[in-house]
Amino acid sequence: MFKLRCQVCQRHAVRNLCAQCWLQIIPLENKQSRSLLSLDGSETCFPHIAYASYQAPLKQLLFDIKYNKQKRLAFHLGQYLGLWYLQNFPLPDLILAVPLSSERLAERGFNQAAELAQGISSQIHRPNLKMLLRIKNTPPLYNLNPEERSKEISGAFTIKNQDFKRIQNKRILIVDDIFTTGTTMKELAK
Repeated sequence: MFKLRCQVCQRHAVRNLCAQCWLQIIPLENKQSRSLLSLDGSETCFPHIAYASYQAPLKQLLFDIKYNKQKRLAFHLGQYLGLWYLQNFPLPDLILAVPLSSERLAERGFNQAAELAQGISSQIHRPNLKMLLRIKNTPPLYNLNPEERSKEISGAFTIKNQDFKRIQNKRILIVDDIFTTGTTMKELAK
């Protein structure tokens, strides 16, 4: 019989992460996980939430998802995040994942943010729609300063024309795997 092993410690697990390792991923305090980002320094702000700090074991899980092609792990992590979301936030009307460029998607074989979003959707029972398009291939942003990130990501996204009206006046949960400076979210909010 096939037994699942925890991606972090290799102990028996019901999914890809055992309970002990999941408990090591400590959720941020409410005031840390929720804040407002200003768009270009204006008064217009949008809320964002983050589950936990980018440190072990979450850092290793996200690395495994992206670079060791652990697609199933992304979905399971999304399920955990969906349960947490249900307990802490009002439900959105719909979910959108940050899209990858076609080149990066071909290289990786899947979009980790889309898999996380699908896992969240399975728990909060809200549609995970594929309306966003990445129209500009950008280099990885993690080594860039905030100004360079902003320049690279500018104009990278669009929404399918026929879908624009479907998202007007809706509460949207946009899912990405890592939130660093908010540059990607700011660009999507435009």
